[in-house]
Amino acid sequence: MRQALLSASRATLDRRLQPARVTHRRRATTRPGTLLRQQIPLRTEWTENRPGFLELDTVALCGGSLDERHGWLFDAVDIHTTWNEMRALPNRSEAAVGGQIRDVEAHLPFPLLGVDSDNGGEFINHHLVTHLTGRRPPVAFTRSRPHRKNDQAPIEQKNYTQVRLWFGYERYDHPAVWPLLNPLCRGAWNQLLNFFLPTMKLEQKQQVGSQRVRRYGPAQTPLERVLACAEVSSATKARLRAAKAALNPFALRREGDRQLKVIDAQRCRPAA
Repeated sequence: MRQALLSASRATLDRRLQPARVTHRRRATTRPGTLLRQQIPLRTEWTENRPGFLELDTVALCGGSLDERHGWLFDAVDIHTTWNEMRALPNRSEAAVGGQIRDVEAHLPFPLLGVDSDNGGEFINHHLVTHLTGRRPPVAFTRSRPHRKNDQAPIEQKNYTQVRLWFGYERYDHPAVWPLLNPLCRGAWNQLLNFFLPTMKLEQKQQVGSQRVRRYGPAQTPLERVLACAEVSSATKARLRAAKAALNPFALRREGDRQLKVIDAQRCRPAA
């Protein structure tokens, strides 16, 4: 059986797995928030050319079973620098999401100027609107069009490369994992992703005949883009340079893998 499996072509495996894909196809986890939707403006593309404007989303760690007893990962990406922040959530309550948004804002190397979310109730609520728009100066709050994931292409991409590739599609519902996940998200993974792993940004889209040609800029780490921003203070840049000089990417990866093994062992442990 092992020999037959290893000798199968990709086309054969794809054909054999098709029934399983239909049975276990991904489910939409966004629940539309009806409150305030008319007051929050739509955004379909970004025109800002400075750091501080984030796209937000939540990713279900449900293992294929959506029953609201599983956890979530809150994901945020800065459009200009691709700086990424992730936080674990035991649920999508307004208090849990709002608390992690405050924590993300406190750890950003630049001021928060605007956020853009989907239409889920964890974002479209009075608590978050008051927190963002009730301050002086207010933080711009926009939302994407319903059922249009391309409106939030940057964060949808990060949901795969920064969440699924690291944490997978398994179910996280054991209470013991939450004290372990957020130190990993704030620590080793955050430093590895933002300080050492380069990303590419789309700079131009051009229609050539029937084809749309996309041109990308040079690959840079989010830290390099932050250091190139005039809006970031010299003190913050010096702090970031010193923090990077004290880090080793290989050690960060080993530490991240070690913590993931501990988290996975807790995740599989029977609940008391």
